[in-house]
Amino acid sequence: MRITTPIKKWQFIKALSSRIKINAGCKIDYYRIIALFRIAVATLASIDFLSVFYELKIFASDHAILPLKLGLIETEYHSLLNPLYTFIADHHISITAFMNLISALYLLVLVSCILGFHTRKSFFAALTLQLLIFRSIPNFNYGYDHFITMSFFYCLLFPVGTAYALDNYRQNQSKRKKPSKYFSLIYYLQTHLCIVYLVSGLSKVLDPNWWNGNAIWRAWADLSPAPYAPPFLLMSLSLSVAFSELLYPLLIFTKLRKFIVVDVILIHLGIGIFLGLSSFAVILIAWNLTAFYKDFIREKN
Repeated sequence: MRITTPIKKWQFIKALSSRIKINAGCKIDYYRIIALFRIAVATLASIDFLSVFYELKIFASDHAILPLKLGLIETEYHSLLNPLYTFIADHHISITAFMNLISALYLLVLVSCILGFHTRKSFFAALTLQLLIFRSIPNFNYGYDHFITMSFFYCLLFPVGTAYALDNYRQNQSKRKKPSKYFSLIYYLQTHLCIVYLVSGLSKVLDPNWWNGNAIWRAWADLSPAPYAPPFLLMSLSLSVAFSELLYPLLIFTKLRKFIVVDVILIHLGIGIFLGLSSFAVILIAWNLTAFYKDFIREKN
């Protein structure tokens, strides 16, 4: 529709952004949103773990390429994990059998998290097993694993089992308390994301490789085969990513919030599609959509 009368820029942005909002056919509220966050996190963790299970045996088994205890030297959990694996070695317990056991338990607990069965207990177990499995092989970890750990902790802390969960029927929770303004998963995620993007953006703008495009080029070159990209495009992508993250905490609570969220979602989609870091992309998209769901879905009471 052509605009025939002059309007202020912020009015145009507000009018345009309102078109993005979805009018949900069902009742959407805080408890349903955090329940969807629970399902998304546990489902993603299950799929990702199944995808790397074979490679896990290369690093954590009786026939690993390096002794498991050697890798523990680099982990911050050395003081906790080293006695465990010393006990396993002293009692001639198979590392392969041990890892298979805790892997099966981990998947079982994740299914319980998805179904919302004894939700807090399940997420406590999932958090413990996830730390036990992946912190035992620190060289196998990257940013996604840390975000999954933090997601499990948030699901343990907040009432994510009050909707779309077996606990809801088992405990007959027909009436839910009004969520606290200061103890809400939404506000914690918003604050956490601001800190994450601020620190990440600062580290990028202080690194010359993000100004000349080398950072994107190095990630691009890892692709097989690596398609050709002109230097100007690589430099533009590097700077756009760096400044999008740096400006995130500054603009996310303004009228531009919806566009900032869409911008970072597109960045993470690009990371997932072109760089192959799909699990990392999905978990950050889930965090952003949960933290700012009110800007995209009309909440009904």
